[in-house]
Amino acid sequence: MKKNYRFHYLLGTTTRINVCMVCDDKIGYQADSPERLENYWKDIIAEQPDHEPDKEQVVVVLLNTRLRAYAWNRVSLGTNSESHVHPREVFRPAIVGAAHAIVLMHNHPSGDPSPSSADERITRTLVEAGKLLKIRFLDHVIIGSPSPGRNSYFSFLEIGLVP
Repeated sequence: MKKNYRFHYLLGTTTRINVCMVCDDKIGYQADSPERLENYWKDIIAEQPDHEPDKEQVVVVLLNTRLRAYAWNRVSLGTNSESHVHPREVFRPAIVGAAHAIVLMHNHPSGDPSPSSADERITRTLVEAGKLLKIRFLDHVIIGSPSPGRNSYFSFLEIGLVP
């Protein structure tokens, strides 16, 4: 019997939502530094068949109490210059996955990992949301391309915007 997953809003009915988690990766990357998170991006995220490096992709990485990555979720796939992020979409997988901490990551297709003012705003908002939810917001890492004289990533933790 095929189940119908459409939501019906009929008087006197409700919809039951079941939460489940699928874990396939047994790698357990240590995610306690921007360098290690950049490696996680390169080894896991960028290797996905649906990865589109010419578009901004925003990912939340779920961490356990030992700050090991055990899951990730694509929050948004944008254009070549922007991607929309809402705190609800960032923290939803963290709540479902019972994360101790999270890291937000995204790429800049231009190669320059310098943050935009929108990147700074969402980081501040997510830090506050994490405090309310008691889920540690560890860092926001922007992935770029290697270039002489600059890092290939930008970390909000390193500049002190994330406590």
